[in-house]
Amino acid sequence: MPMLIIEPKITSPSLLNRWCFTPLLFVVAMGLSLLANAAEETPGITFDLPPAEEHAAPEHGDEYAFHHHHLGLFLGYAVKDADKIKDGFKVGLEYEYQFIKWLGVRGFADYEAGDLDKWLFGGGASFHVPKTGLGIFTGGGVETHGGHSDSFFRLSAEYKFKLNDKWSVAPAVGYDFGRDESGAFFVGAMLGFGF
Repeated sequence: MPMLIIEPKITSPSLLNRWCFTPLLFVVAMGLSLLANAAEETPGITFDLPPAEEHAAPEHGDEYAFHHHHLGLFLGYAVKDADKIKDGFKVGLEYEYQFIKWLGVRGFADYEAGDLDKWLFGGGASFHVPKTGLGIFTGGGVETHGGHSDSFFRLSAEYKFKLNDKWSVAPAVGYDFGRDESGAFFVGAMLGFGF
């Protein structure tokens, strides 16, 4: 009786190195941001949250303020492996409307420069962990390039650091599934404005 043997195939060792290095860089950047934030608020390095009254939102009566409307500018890097590695700078705009603290809808428009040279448009749902900056986005969209278009599914995560009551910065990492029968990984940061 013949046996079916399935062997994983890595088409490009340099892509594997990028996949390992880029998330590591993202985690290190988040850790440094947390340390810098903690060092500014207290004389020693601690990870205690500031008192709740500093973040009070009188109009909502909650201990952490949030805004229903959020505009963002994304700057980052995208990489894709089809037959050969393609990568480039990524810039994007997004708008999110939060119905409640943990649920919102988001629309985005991205451009990937360099080898990719693509426009991406889409939307979906965003989920936020209350009392933290962690957010998860899931949705879909259409990419356009060279006169034709393809659909994709996006899954991404971000961690928002508030700069003041309206401005925030959020390191983000994500993956677009199904683009040209292969996916694209992206990492970067979002500068946001809430109102």
